[in-house]
Amino acid sequence: MNKIKSNVIHLLLFLSIIITGCTSANLSILKDIKIKGERIISLDTEPAPWNVKIIETITKKGFKVLTSGKSLTRFVLQISASAPTNPMHRCFAGGWKFDYYTATVVDLIKKENIASVEGSGYSEDCEPSQGKIFTLTAQMLDGLWSDNGQEEQHMVEEIDENRSNDDKILWDLIKDSDSEDSFRQFIKKFPNSSLSIAAQFRLDKLKNKKESSVVKVDGEKPRAVLVPIGTIGPVSKTQKNIILNKFLDELSNNYILVPQEEYEKAEEKAFQELDFEECTEEQCIRVIQEMLQVENMFKIEMIREDKDTQVSLTLIVLDKKLVKTDFCENCKTQSLIKLVSKLYKELESKR
Repeated sequence: MNKIKSNVIHLLLFLSIIITGCTSANLSILKDIKIKGERIISLDTEPAPWNVKIIETITKKGFKVLTSGKSLTRFVLQISASAPTNPMHRCFAGGWKFDYYTATVVDLIKKENIASVEGSGYSEDCEPSQGKIFTLTAQMLDGLWSDNGQEEQHMVEEIDENRSNDDKILWDLIKDSDSEDSFRQFIKKFPNSSLSIAAQFRLDKLKNKKESSVVKVDGEKPRAVLVPIGTIGPVSKTQKNIILNKFLDELSNNYILVPQEEYEKAEEKAFQELDFEECTEEQCIRVIQEMLQVENMFKIEMIREDKDTQVSLTLIVLDKKLVKTDFCENCKTQSLIKLVSKLYKELESKR
């Protein structure tokens, strides 16, 4: 009987893969350049089980991958991804079904993005409808390298050959430190040193780590709810979900999030309880906050015309409403995620 039950579960999972399809992924070349030099790349990503597969696929293209975050190359591969890791949502052969996946090559010297892969859905090892998202990431890197390239890949520590040894000596003392102040002082003392790029990279890492562990003094995070994204214009459901999931992930660092299902139930109940004349947006929000016992409500709104997108982020705290808005020309999903994150940090600073 257990064997029959197991076979039924496997069959259902097999059918779900066929029905939902494979990965939808796109490769975008943002800068028309070629890189020469050693095939070595620094990987900037959060710990995740699929990192092993990413490194393995890139290595097969002849790359050496640095993962420590202490030794950096000029060009860095940044990975932002989310996928369920429990066995019921994994593929038989070990793949993942990604809610979103973004891989971007960044030039630390010019501080610009070079190329990116964006997608969602099934990865490799999800037969029969497997995607090729890791393969596309490796192909992106492979296509950027050329023996006749005009941009040199090298370690950040080796960029400025004519500098004095003072910054190198100090860098060797602090590079493994977890002190934000050490890296701030280094940048202030050697603003023109190429090592300041590595110092800023380490400082940003430490800040992100610190922000992810912020809690109230009493050990409890405040409660918050994120309203479903409102849009005007041609914004796809997939793009909305990717932005929503990424922002939920960022909010969860500082808040206990109310599940979306609870918000939807509270919203429906609020509409039922309020008379037509009372059902203003402000009144509904107040009722929903009372039902959910939540003070902080976030709302993302996107307006798109042609290739231009306006993004607004609203924070409602009791009767106080804070709004931040920005505009983005020809922005892809990753840029919109970063824009929402920027607006969020600006809102938090206005409290």
